[in-house]
Amino acid sequence: MHPLSTLSTLSRIGDYVRRLLYLLLTFGVYLGGCVSHQTTPISTKPAAPDASSARRPAPVFSYDRTKIPFANNVLDEEETRNYVVRLIHFPSIGDNRQRRDQVSGKYYESKHPGKKPLIIVLPIFGGHIFPPKTMTYYLRKTAEGDAHVFYMQGDQNLTDWWGLKHAPDEESFMELWESTAQAERNTIIDIRRTIDWAQARPEVDPDRIAVIGFSRGAIMAAVATANDRRLTATVLVMGGAHPHEALAACPMLRGDGVQRKVQKEYGWTLDAFADRLAPLYYDLDPANYPNQVDPARRRARAGCGAEETNTGGHIRPARGTSDECSDQRGYDSRERRRSGDCARCYDHQ
Repeated sequence: MHPLSTLSTLSRIGDYVRRLLYLLLTFGVYLGGCVSHQTTPISTKPAAPDASSARRPAPVFSYDRTKIPFANNVLDEEETRNYVVRLIHFPSIGDNRQRRDQVSGKYYESKHPGKKPLIIVLPIFGGHIFPPKTMTYYLRKTAEGDAHVFYMQGDQNLTDWWGLKHAPDEESFMELWESTAQAERNTIIDIRRTIDWAQARPEVDPDRIAVIGFSRGAIMAAVATANDRRLTATVLVMGGAHPHEALAACPMLRGDGVQRKVQKEYGWTLDAFADRLAPLYYDLDPANYPNQVDPARRRARAGCGAEETNTGGHIRPARGTSDECSDQRGYDSRERRRSGDCARCYDHQ
């Protein structure tokens, strides 16, 4: 089969996601996604004119590129007509909150000859496996060997909710948040190192590597894309921005005890809590990377059928959507949190 071009790869991945999106949103309540009706206008400014300076990684996401000593175990029992399945793991750049600080994933390597695109599917770290696992399965079934798929594992939560709830004082509490933010930075560097590994594979087309993220993974995928030009296609599902606000104030299953703690023991409001987290999460907020992607190549789909074309305009409700789904007023996020509209963010993380 003739190799896919970069644009056709993006189009095909988008088609996969559009077919699955309504299924995922059907289970949204059970998945615990954050319900939000805030709209942020898309910038219509052109990408940075100097291509050499565009998408340079922020200093915190820089690292020394060295050959990655990865382990490779073939999973014979999972082999299919189109794919050899390998369990890949290699040491993280640092503490990534996963077992033995390892980066692990299942690599579905096409049996077909020639270089193929690679799609990296990110997990909802420590959260629901249904969206990324289902997407991985769907990509394999639909691509039929025309693309490789790497499904990164993320069984452990990036946030130590238990430790935060039982922190003895404010200093220890904030130190835990600092280590959590650093684990997220390490994970984004590990996404970049996964690209290093992929580009060294003879069967992977180094110029056609894509990433898909869900919820917290979508936020990390967005930051990774803004900091690594090698990602030629990115799909973000149930993502967002301003993670410090979501972590501080959404009534999550595991986070509600932390919110009660800061209010009762430290006397903070939730807004003050978010303000304390903001500096830690500044470089982890996709909203802080403007003009890193050419608006002419951008396409977005919001929940409940709202869609944005690649003209760079506002998200506008699609016809036939309910008032609840198509509410795009964009009122202040903190007012939304107080009203309880932002529920169970980050899939109960």
